[in-house]
Amino acid sequence: MTIFPKKQFSERDICTKYIPPALERAGWDIVTQIREEFALTNGRVLVRGQLHTRAKNKRADYVLFYKPNIPIAVIEAKDNNHSLGDEMQQGLGYGEMLEVPFIFSSNGDGFLLHNKIALDGIIEREISLEEFPSPDLLWLWWSAHRGLTENQESLVIQDYYSDGSNKTPRFYQKMSALSNHPLFANFRFYI
Repeated sequence: MTIFPKKQFSERDICTKYIPPALERAGWDIVTQIREEFALTNGRVLVRGQLHTRAKNKRADYVLFYKPNIPIAVIEAKDNNHSLGDEMQQGLGYGEMLEVPFIFSSNGDGFLLHNKIALDGIIEREISLEEFPSPDLLWLWWSAHRGLTENQESLVIQDYYSDGSNKTPRFYQKMSALSNHPLFANFRFYI
């Protein structure tokens, strides 16, 4: 059996061989909490005379959800010929779009964590593949930063009503419902 050096792996290889096992070890559910190649935009419409087409859409390599409809982190990956942080700027942009506080960048050797709400003041740090935080730990950091009481937290994470149609609330509906609630009048949500 021939073992390929990690430097020969493509970005997709890094995404499939190194990131999912690290997430599973940390307790993330591959089916319900992780979305790969998550589309963020449809791409701009380009018009030339009577012709039009769409530009390439923006997609995050991974978006992690604490619960369905509650994104909490973004992961961007590069091949192993790049450093851990080479995708951080792109990840930060995607994090702004989704309003999530935790951004990770990886080249398969480990992760660079950018924590926008770091209580210890250390915004960026390198962590190994084995040190990836669990969903509960990220949620604990987020809810502590927001100062949520137990009642407020249970309200934020309650499941959406489903009429059986499998439709999910649109982004602006989720944001509007939370921002207009009297408990959260002074909060800016990262969901």
